[in-house]
Amino acid sequence: MNNISKLLLISAMLAAPAVASAQTCPGGPAYDTSNGGCVFRVFDQTRGELSPHTRAPSAASLEATLRSAASPSAIAEQLEYGERVECLACVSLLEHRILEDSDPTVRELAAWWLRRRPLGFGAVMHDMTQVLANDADPVRRERAASAIGEFMDPNGVTHLGAAIAADTSATVRAAAVRGIARINASTGLSFISMALHDRDPSVQLAAVSVVLRVNFFSDAAAILPLLASGDAALRRHAANVVGALRATDAVPVLSAMLTGDIDRGARQSAAWALGQIGGADALAALTAAGSTEHDSLVRDAIESGLGR
Repeated sequence: MNNISKLLLISAMLAAPAVASAQTCPGGPAYDTSNGGCVFRVFDQTRGELSPHTRAPSAASLEATLRSAASPSAIAEQLEYGERVECLACVSLLEHRILEDSDPTVRELAAWWLRRRPLGFGAVMHDMTQVLANDADPVRRERAASAIGEFMDPNGVTHLGAAIAADTSATVRAAAVRGIARINASTGLSFISMALHDRDPSVQLAAVSVVLRVNFFSDAAAILPLLASGDAALRRHAANVVGALRATDAVPVLSAMLTGDIDRGARQSAAWALGQIGGADALAALTAAGSTEHDSLVRDAIESGLGR
């Protein structure tokens, strides 16, 4: 076969349809074998087809589901597969769901879907900030705070910060803290520090639980007083945070916690934190506690802190 014949053969092979026989098809949901061949499926992302064998709902179908008494799982499925579906009528329906639906997954997905809407989002954001600031019902205020966080709009930080400073409900203040952490903007760090000094332990716990999930937090001094809290869960979380932050100023309090705290989990956290911070004083505290501690789990934490 001469060179010209070889080139013609190669050209013909390249021009052939990209369909393999059923015997050579790798199978799986990404391939269409309905016509006896093997054709790679191309999903239409403009209709929301983001995974194999799924179809985005129509706008009418999505609206009908939201108007019905459908189960939370059915609503969640419609919203998830309808990420790219434009349904202007659905905006107000989902705003209502955020404030009134008892299922947290539905509320979260409603906010997730709304933040992707170029039309309608601004009005919903305004409505949520008004509910947070003025609604008499703390449940609605809490849900509005959570939604503002899920919108992930840095403009929401000011409104959530105002709730942390002034809302009379601890559940609302805690939701505002979590919302600020979800937005994760540097402008929210001062409000998280404010929440660490809140009068209610549940708000303090919300704050100390998010400090390691936000960028640039370094206010270890604001966490030190929580090591002496009357709430055991708060002491445990605070110890874990100061350990992760390598806060050397916490070593004296952690040493006292390790030998004197009545809560086993708090002593474990103190041992872990001292091991993370390291240094002569921390290692001395771990060594001394190892000779007096009787709980096996705490002893394991001490041994781990000592690197044994």
